[in-house]
Amino acid sequence: MSRSRSPLVAATFVAVLIGLALLGLRAGGLLEGLELGVYDWYMRLRPGDPPADQRIVLVTVTERDIPAQGGWPLSDGVLARAIDLIARQEPRAIGLDMYRDVPVPPGTDALNAVLTHDRRVVAVTKFGEGASSGVRPPPVLAGTDQVGFNDILVDPGGVVRRALLFLDDGANVLSSFALQL
Repeated sequence: MSRSRSPLVAATFVAVLIGLALLGLRAGGLLEGLELGVYDWYMRLRPGDPPADQRIVLVTVTERDIPAQGGWPLSDGVLARAIDLIARQEPRAIGLDMYRDVPVPPGTDALNAVLTHDRRVVAVTKFGEGASSGVRPPPVLAGTDQVGFNDILVDPGGVVRRALLFLDDGANVLSSFALQL
């Protein structure tokens, strides 16, 4: 029996052809939908969310809070008072997940003082991409390590599956808001 007709050679040849075909399909992006669907299915199989960490407190602004504080956006003075009250509880970090690139008087000086004097406060910025310049951090925190971005990547189908830790535009490298906290 010749080597070219050996079952082992034939099986190896078929396996190599199938492997190359799968690699070609994957490189062409033709399997991406299937891969993402399987990943989503796998993630749904995981047990429920772990219980919330009691050391983390979220202070939110609800629709009922907005009229009580005089409208939206909240003034710099309201934010300064809120951050000051939170800081009195001696947290390790305070995250300000509200864009504050433009002052909202009254109380701008008080907010600037709180942001510059309390190193635990981390403010959010939007890195931006393409034609979008993003949203700058509060001016008093520009260029400090008290700023983190909150940009996200949206996969096909409008699903967010990944979280960024760092972004780089060639001149600046920023850490994510979550990583900074």
